[in-house]
Amino acid sequence: MNRQVQSIQLGSARGIHSQARFQPGSAMGIPSVRQPQPENAAECASHESGLTLIELMAVAAILAVLVGVALPAFNGYSQRTYRSEAQGDLLACALGMERWASSRFSYRGAADSDGDGVADSDGGAVSEQICAPGSTAEGRYEVRVVGGVDGFQLSAHPLPGAAMAGDGFLSLDEAGNRGWDRNNDAQITAAEEDWSG
Repeated sequence: MNRQVQSIQLGSARGIHSQARFQPGSAMGIPSVRQPQPENAAECASHESGLTLIELMAVAAILAVLVGVALPAFNGYSQRTYRSEAQGDLLACALGMERWASSRFSYRGAADSDGDGVADSDGGAVSEQICAPGSTAEGRYEVRVVGGVDGFQLSAHPLPGAAMAGDGFLSLDEAGNRGWDRNNDAQITAAEEDWSG
């Protein structure tokens, strides 16, 4: 009888080991335990987790703070870029004025008074014969010129309602003197006689 009990115990132990699934690399050959699988979709949905209202509000608050910090920095960067574009336009137009004067021995008559692209006046929007400012084409600045016999004054004025409105105008003359009306009071003072800032 003792032998029968031993063989039953041995047989049942073999059955456990033969039915158990071993995972490779498991510690000491301990069988893994299988998790019960849900039988229908409703049971699956009950096991999924979502965001709570408080978590959504926290995410919205974090996004609002990030936008509040990033937007002014982006706007400042954009304004510096647009201002640099207008400064480049003034330099290109100054070269155009020098070409104009080399054939006419005067800086006069380089402005376009009627918008047809032809130079016909001493003061006003710069003529396409002199230069084609990109900042004007993009609707951010109007580049103007006042020409005389011995010199000229170029200026880039921010257009009302555009991205640079209120930033102050930029200026450049035949001697290379630069100015930026930083405080937007329609005049360039001694402290504003450069493009830095």
